[in-house]
Amino acid sequence: MQNAAPADGGRFLSLRIKYGCWKYGFFGAGNTRSGFRPVWYELDKLQKGQAVEQIARYIKALRALKPTSMQSNRVSATNGDPCRDVRVSTMNLFGPFDDVTAFHRCLTGITTNPDAVTEAYGDAVFNVHARSYNVRFTHGDLGAQNILIRDSKVAAIIDWECSGWWPEYWEYTKAHYNEWRCPPFYEMLRERISRSRYDEELTAERELWEAFNRPLNKKGWNAP
Repeated sequence: MQNAAPADGGRFLSLRIKYGCWKYGFFGAGNTRSGFRPVWYELDKLQKGQAVEQIARYIKALRALKPTSMQSNRVSATNGDPCRDVRVSTMNLFGPFDDVTAFHRCLTGITTNPDAVTEAYGDAVFNVHARSYNVRFTHGDLGAQNILIRDSKVAAIIDWECSGWWPEYWEYTKAHYNEWRCPPFYEMLRERISRSRYDEELTAERELWEAFNRPLNKKGWNAP
């Protein structure tokens, strides 16, 4: 057994992995047979369904973790420190945030006039950012590139440096950030978790990906 712990603020969570000789590595390693995407296309229909079922159970287990009273509804890394997420910034840490509303202000770059969100980004973003959300423990980068397959089963989920306490919809929307890598996987995952999807939030996020992606990379913009 090996402990694979999230980097940075995730050091208090360990993922125990039973491993042997990997048949495949992880996506993007330079090996044309590496990662979830090429493996996915080698699985039969039953095996694909079983892999998606495993991922759905892992998501459910993560979401069952409760924040401490000190954490409350703050958006932060696992241990309360600043966040890391390539959706918000390529390199910079940011936050933590007292609540989800403050985090949303970081995403839009608008800190003093919430009504300006509609004019800048449209109704979908305004409506989502006007709602109240709880935080849930989140992997934060649950894309196909971070899922290891061995013997037709999910053997490990890697790349935990973006993990932390994020708005409850963030796991769903952020997983789709790299949907282009393996569209059929995401289609099956959406069908499997149909009762806990955040499609309106995904629509809003896609608007922001198009209009104001990685806001902390913008010159002169700092997170509130």
